[in-house]
This record gives sequence, C-alpha cells and structure tokens, in this order.
Amino acid sequence: MKKNGFVYAGFRNVSRVIKIDKKTGKVLCAWGENMSRHHAPNGNGFFLKQHGSALLHDGSIAVFNNNVKPANTISGNTTASGVVIFCQPTDTANSRIIFEYDCAFDSSQNYSNTGGNVEELGAGNLLVCMGEVNRVFEITRDKKIVWNALIEKHQDFDSSWSKFPVYRAHYTSSLYPCYFTVQTTGTGIKIFNDGTETDAYQVSVSSTTGNNKKTTATGPITAKKSADINLPGIHSATVTVTSKTNPGFKRVVSIK
Repeated sequence: MKKNGFVYAGFRNVSRVIKIDKKTGKVLCAWGENMSRHHAPNGNGFFLKQHGSALLHDGSIAVFNNNVKPANTISGNTTASGVVIFCQPTDTANSRIIFEYDCAFDSSQNYSNTGGNVEELGAGNLLVCMGEVNRVFEITRDKKIVWNALIEKHQDFDSSWSKFPVYRAHYTSSLYPCYFTVQTTGTGIKIFNDGTETDAYQVSVSSTTGNNKKTTATGPITAKKSADINLPGIHSATVTVTSKTNPGFKRVVSIK
C-alpha cells in the first residue's frame, strides 16, 4: 500500500511491517519482532505472522494478526487470531497498540494459520477477513459485531456445503461499481454511468480510413448520471470509450 509518498509493506514470515520513502527507497520505520527505534522496542510483540497491512485514514496501521506461535512453544497455537491497530511513532513517542480484538467467536474456529486482512469502511468500522478460518465480519471501533458470516462452497458431487477459506475480503458498493453504456447523438456521444461509483472516461475517435485520430478525456461522472461529449465534424468514425477506473472495460460505437 502507498500513501503520500510512502510505501508500506508487510512481511508475514518475519513478522514485520516497514515504511519506505518512495523517492529515496530508504526504510524510515519498521514494526515487529526485534525492531527498535531510538533504542526502544517498536512494535515488538504487536503481532506474529500477520497478513494484510492497511493504512487507515488517521495514519495508523491495521493488520490481521494470525498470531502464529513458534512450533517449539509449550502452548502451541492455542490463542486466537485477531485485529491489531497501532499508531505510527513520533519524535517523542514510540508506536503503541490503539485497538486490539481477538477473534474468539468459538473454541473451534478462532485461530487462522494464514491469510486474512482488515479494511477500513467509510463509517470507520472494520471489515475483517479471517483467512484460513472461513469467517468474514464487520466490527465497530467499540468492538461491537455488526454482522458476521461463515463462507461456504457447494460441492456438486454430493450436494453438500463445505468451508471455503478466503485469503482477502474487500468492500464494494455493488456487483457493478464500474459499468457504463454509450449512445450516439446528433453531435457526438452520450456516456451513461450506470455503475454505483463515480468514474471518468477516455474517448478515442478514429476515422474508418485510419487517417484521423483524436483522444479526449471526460471529467468525473457520478453514479447514475450521464454526460454529452460533442464531437464536431466527426463522420464515418469509430469511437472507443474506456473507463479510467477499469481500463479493461471498453465500449465501441460507430458514427456515420
């Protein structure tokens, strides 16, 4: 993930998260086992074998803490996996955990060896995927569960349902956040944003002979709105409209 000139990277196998200056490539900060800042522990013990590092709106960092204990520990992997959010250090203070939640829903499905992530939703709630444990849920910052679901898949050979681990889960406003249609008009084209998210479009015009080509871009078009694109003097041409959000989604129309 990257934000404001910095790149944040997580390394599961060494229980580490780092902050990199994008311009210089230097590591500015690191969190995890045996890390230090100003000769003081920084993130030591916050998480073990974590997944899905995410930068939140206030600059804090969230991880799904798989909490994988070393194989030679007496207790083994008996503690729950969970969510950990920690603040970034300042000149006068080291990082500290500001939110922690153990996913101890039940005794048989509270530990995930691999996978998982945490995503911040618009209202500040957290969408949590437990990875190897086939559970996805939403939780408020005061640790109230909004909803929680166990993900399963259908087995065609015996019409049964079985657990389906989910490596990552992400929010989307609908099944069609990025969707549009195009209609020709007397003076050009009209683009209809039929998706549920604001989008912008690139419009490329080429004559049927291939001698004339023109490319322009639209401004943002909000969901369920349309925009007229005037193409004066264009005849016998092919117009290709491409979504900027999803460049693989194109519409092609002909102007005669």
